[in-house]
Amino acid sequence: MQKSKPVRLWEKLVTSRRSPAISPKYHDFIEFTFPVKEALFAKLSPLYLQGLSLLEISDQTGIPKTTIRNELIRGGISLRPLRSETLAQSWRKRSGKSNTKPPYGFCYLLGNLTKHPKEYPVLLLIHSRWKSGTALNSFATLLNGKRIPSPMNKDWSWSSINNIVGRFITKTIISKGGKLELR
Repeated sequence: MQKSKPVRLWEKLVTSRRSPAISPKYHDFIEFTFPVKEALFAKLSPLYLQGLSLLEISDQTGIPKTTIRNELIRGGISLRPLRSETLAQSWRKRSGKSNTKPPYGFCYLLGNLTKHPKEYPVLLLIHSRWKSGTALNSFATLLNGKRIPSPMNKDWSWSSINNIVGRFITKTIISKGGKLELR
């Protein structure tokens, strides 16, 4: 038996009767040129020092923001904060108001966290019963029997009481002189 010469895949494609899948001719090459780092920093730093943002510099030069940022940092320029604080944001920080709902028993009044006039006495009742060791289901039964609305204006449940008691356990709400305070 005569051994046949192994045929390479490329030779098979080129020599087949159909049109060749891979042309034996050389391909064209596209050359990319990259700007010299020193020239790039010399171009970007004056724009940034004039007060333009990274996005504005990117729009003007066509250079990606990440490249601009990296070159400015590499060149020793400290970057400005991302966003300047608005007047409303600074007011919220000073007054203590946040976007989150305050815990049960507390509310915001003129931007300050204060005791809720209707919920705070219920919070004191829950705290005193919790200290005495009453079961959480009996809290729910007691509060539903008195027709006291829950935080979501539904019937009280074990989980809603457990969330409030959890704040006592983690000391988010602490007792000082018979009054409850947020930490």
